[in-house]
Amino acid sequence: MIENEKKISDFQYDASSCLKTSKPSTERVPLTGITDIDEPLYELIDLFVRDYIEIWYKTQLSSEESFIDDVKNGIYTTIRHLSERLREIDWLEFCTGTIVDSFATHVRLYRKAKERLRLEQSTDIRSCFFDLEAEYERGICRDEVCMDKDKEKEFLRDIVEVLIYILLPANEFRCVPARVLLREVAVNLGLIPFIDMYSDPDAINQLIINMCQQIPLTIDNFLLVVRTTDSKAELSTLVERLDIEISRWRSKDTGGENDADIRATLNSYQYLKKLLSERLDTQNRTETIIFDDDDILPKVSYRELPLAEILNNCNGLDYFLKFLHTLDAVGYGNFYLNAEAFRCAGQSASQQNANFTYEQQQANKEILRNMAKDLIEQYFLSTGTFKLSMDENLIKKTLKTLNSETIDETLLDELQTKVFELLSSEKYYGEFKKTTQYIKVLSEFEFTDSLNDNSDAASLSSNNSNETYGDSIESQQQASPGANIHLTKKNIYIYI
Repeated sequence: MIENEKKISDFQYDASSCLKTSKPSTERVPLTGITDIDEPLYELIDLFVRDYIEIWYKTQLSSEESFIDDVKNGIYTTIRHLSERLREIDWLEFCTGTIVDSFATHVRLYRKAKERLRLEQSTDIRSCFFDLEAEYERGICRDEVCMDKDKEKEFLRDIVEVLIYILLPANEFRCVPARVLLREVAVNLGLIPFIDMYSDPDAINQLIINMCQQIPLTIDNFLLVVRTTDSKAELSTLVERLDIEISRWRSKDTGGENDADIRATLNSYQYLKKLLSERLDTQNRTETIIFDDDDILPKVSYRELPLAEILNNCNGLDYFLKFLHTLDAVGYGNFYLNAEAFRCAGQSASQQNANFTYEQQQANKEILRNMAKDLIEQYFLSTGTFKLSMDENLIKKTLKTLNSETIDETLLDELQTKVFELLSSEKYYGEFKKTTQYIKVLSEFEFTDSLNDNSDAASLSSNNSNETYGDSIESQQQASPGANIHLTKKNIYIYI
């Protein structure tokens, strides 16, 4: 009994000493260092403490302010630690590298799972997806975390436990009841509802719709949907949307300077609607349509396309990268795309340097230097992931330039040119032109060409629009080099 009383008194003494060590601060110290962010944060914390802590503490336990001050100081310290950690992150690498690579890997695994599903005539896409993930990650599989609620909660608890260790002050972390309480609140009232909401397909679709409301639809958007879906429901919805767009453009067809462009756009939409109607009629006549390679081959006229045209086309690039993957040479394609992204980043930095201080210019150079160094190490050095075969003298020359004072967007040009020559060789592009994937690319090019030809012919035959439309085409042709370069960069950036 005496021993228990001693334990209780010791606990009370430790708790009182812990409270005394954290005195209320008379003046607020910066949380993030940005006044416009700190002031709303202070107001938010005050409201949170008032509505969720003071309401039960002061009415049922005590009127002392020391506990309330300790809670606020703990929140302030946590936010400061979080702010410091966020500053240490290389956001450029994280946003343009880690996130994009993870998303691209997920999409690639999903496509492979759908293909395996079709070949094995299975109905369980989850099993196919996680089997492929285990193969790709060399034994690591997240099926239990994704499909078992209890395992998911345990996984999130581990993550929050690590975050609490990093962010919380030492005294609060050593208090086990407080740590467990914070962990359970963060998991059950924060992370799980957030994940459930944004993993719901309806929520994702609504989010995409809200983000795209201010972006006008173009003929390219409709073409992308046509190329990427065989769903009858999606095609029917696309026809309905086309009717809306056609009506909208017809309301603009009232003459004037842009009459020829409006008529050309209308003709493109009408021709696309005709193709969609024919496709839907075909699906209605048969229960399922399987586009075999034997059906595609006789219908497509074979022609030679330059590799640059394949790399500048979204679907062509996708087919070519899949082909390189079968030859264990996809690293060459990835490096070419990353080198193009490096050049774009270098050009952007050069344009910004005119308005930057010397220190900011040096920081931009270091970012470019690290990007180039990472690419060379990852793809060509023996310590990298791909270990691609490349001229040693060219690598040494590039590394020497990399370590020099002057660095710009042309640093990787020679390596990129050499890789392009390798990809253009008979071993890679020559073999690709013999595959059915190349035939599929040709069929898509023919679809686009037929759409453009029909649009041009119809718009040229419209009343009183020949001269205007001819001038429009001529101006587009004069401006085409710059436009093509811009499009190339855009496509490459998306596929990195």
